[in-house]
Amino acid sequence: MTHFLAIESSCDETAAAVFTDDLRVLSSVVANQNDLHARFGGVVPEIASRAHLRTILPVIDEALARAGVTLDDIECVAVHNTPGLVGALLIGVSAAKIIALARGLPQHLFVRQIEFRTQRFVLGERGIGVCQRPGFELIVVGIGRLQDPLAFLTDAARRHGDVVGFRIGPIQAVLLRHPDAIKHVLVDNNHNYDKLTRGYDVLRQFLGNGLLTSDGDFWRRQRRIAQPAFHRRRIEGFAEVMVADTLDMLQRWDDVAGLGHTVDMAHEMMSLTLRIVGKTLLSTDVHDAADQVGNAVTVLNEWADGAIDSLLPVGFPTPGTLRARGASRRLDRIIGDIIARRRAG
Repeated sequence: MTHFLAIESSCDETAAAVFTDDLRVLSSVVANQNDLHARFGGVVPEIASRAHLRTILPVIDEALARAGVTLDDIECVAVHNTPGLVGALLIGVSAAKIIALARGLPQHLFVRQIEFRTQRFVLGERGIGVCQRPGFELIVVGIGRLQDPLAFLTDAARRHGDVVGFRIGPIQAVLLRHPDAIKHVLVDNNHNYDKLTRGYDVLRQFLGNGLLTSDGDFWRRQRRIAQPAFHRRRIEGFAEVMVADTLDMLQRWDDVAGLGHTVDMAHEMMSLTLRIVGKTLLSTDVHDAADQVGNAVTVLNEWADGAIDSLLPVGFPTPGTLRARGASRRLDRIIGDIIARRRAG
């Protein structure tokens, strides 16, 4: 059973509730401010914000107590973030973020109240909200960041069909399952889709505007420049190097396994790829740099994984971003040295 904590502070009421993924409301606590605003004939934003600040924690504590749970039992924090009074909303959103951080929940769920009330909304398996519309279903993911993305996507396609829309915090995405739909996007109508997405913005931070991240005429120009290196006959000639380096890696794994040590697969694959690319495309043995590159790329991958679904602007200088920038500088130095050796040879 999944327990949700919902927080609302958009105007002149501070509210918190605890509910479960089988639609049972375990508690609902509301503190109103009628007496504070009565003599003004309406809600005074500054007074409302100060009152929320005083009552938000007691209201949450009471909601948890009435539900018979503690913060350790909460697996998702949902908070109303629009519309409402800015100062009042900040109290609830800040409380939700603090609780999520304290509980180690990588994400919290923002709820737009009007949207929530006017659309049919049900909670399904694993605390997933489903807004159902004709011919389309929008799933609001409500348990932090997905712990098992593959299982979630497989289950979503099984339950909701070939086209499923997702909202994960502020990020919206669409899952396509049927081969015809995938062909429609990637082949038949690829010109209708660009790379101006948050995911590509994250990659551009460290890959620049290269073949993977560029688009349009600039991409086509880059592709023409790189294409000769990937001609079928040249790729066939790479096979011998690929097989030899892979066999060397497997022999090393056998030696490591015999000692009872653990193998970092991501690091090993990155090192193998670098060695093969160095020999086949640059005619250079970069074995000595493989470990450094593997470590740097691991840092970048970890940063990108979190940055893609973060609520912060891409490139915001968090500690993780600063570590990633350092890793990127190390990669630039290594690649610069490889190019210099190639030109000198």
